[in-house]
This record gives sequence, C-alpha cells and structure tokens, in this order.
Amino acid sequence: MPADKDEIRSRSDIVDVVGAAVTLRRRGRNYVGLCPFHQEKTPSFHVDPQTQTFKCFGCGVGGDVFTFIQQYENMSFPEAAEHLARRAGLEFERRGADREKASEREQIYALNALAARWFRDMLGRVQMARDYLYERGLVHETIQRFQLGYAPEGWDNLAGHLQAQRQDLSLAARAGLVHQGRTQDYYDVFRHRIIFPIHDDQERIVGFGGRAFADDQPKYLNTGETPVFSKSRLLYGLP
Repeated sequence: MPADKDEIRSRSDIVDVVGAAVTLRRRGRNYVGLCPFHQEKTPSFHVDPQTQTFKCFGCGVGGDVFTFIQQYENMSFPEAAEHLARRAGLEFERRGADREKASEREQIYALNALAARWFRDMLGRVQMARDYLYERGLVHETIQRFQLGYAPEGWDNLAGHLQAQRQDLSLAARAGLVHQGRTQDYYDVFRHRIIFPIHDDQERIVGFGGRAFADDQPKYLNTGETPVFSKSRLLYGLP
C-alpha cells in the first residue's frame, strides 16, 4: 500500500536527511552547520531532532524534512515526497498532473542518458578529441570513469541523431540539449567541446558541462536551468 505523508515523515529523520547534504555538528540538543542556501562562514543553520525541523538564522529559510528536500533538490512537494519515500524504502504513488510532471522528468533523464552515450561514441570516433585529452594527462581509465565525451563541430549533429532516434526535440530543448532557432529548426547547444556529464546523488545524468577547444568562447559551457538541473544545487562530481 502506498505510503502517506505522515508515514514518509516518520521514516525520514531530518538529521539523517539533512546530514547527507550538510556537514552537521552537535550543539546542545540541536545540530548546526553551514547553510546550503546562502554563502556564510559562521554556521547559522540549525536542525532540531525533537521537532524534526530546520532553520537558518542567516537567510531565514526553514521548515520540515519535505521543505528541505524541496529547497535543496529544487523539487515540488510530490517530487520531494517520492524522493523521501524511495530513500526510506516505501511505496509512493503520484496522481494526475503530478504523475505527468514526474513523467517529463523521467523522460529528460532518459534523453540525457541517450545524449551521453552519443557523446561517448563521438569521442571514440574522433582521434583529435582523444588526443586533446591524452595530451593533458588523462588516461583511458579516467576518461571511462567520468564518462567523458565529445560534441563534434556542426550545428545539428546531436539534434539529427535524436530525431533519427524518434526523440521529441521540444523535450530535448527543455532538457538543455538543443535550442530552437527563429526558423523553428533545432540546433545543438554543445558544439566542438569535450563533454562532462553531471550526475545527481542517484547517479542520474541531469546535465552536461562542455569545455571548448583552443580559444573558443565561452571556455566552459554548462546546461542551463531545466526541470532536473539547477546549477546552484550541483557541482561536477559532487551531488
């Protein structure tokens, strides 16, 4: 039977949940740490295990375990509830519009995975791109470990590949993989760049970073804000 909000909350200790994202230290009955929602040097972020709430006395953000996940992961309440339910090993069922929104996110994850495979395939085909990495001291094992890829020159290589795979290019645009031009044609966001996939804490690919060759600008280009990616919440290699 799917879990309800109260059961999910009772199985999601806020110290454990917050502690997975923030380094906490015991201070009296509470835990404190540096706030993940604003820059600070002195800890003003407090977690109360008795009330199962958190509060930052620097920026004012606060709430329960659902609020924390919503804010930290940039999720809606149903998405946060599903995230916590899955973490606690509970069943959770979405309804109506919430299910449709979740479906779009899952489609974007799948689309990103497809794009990542194509980028890796392009790296395997283009010697110049591999030489660029080898000349900078990267070995094959490192390239494989971080799933590096290559976005070739040209305006619509990835767009053409996705279209050939019968993928929805409007969804690819929402995923930050392509842009739609004035003529309604789609063109690639990443062109002639080494590609670094960016993962979330569940190892799903949520976006990409692209490093330009030579003096091309901008030197580094990241996926923009999407339904599954927020640059303020993720660092490359670190959830």
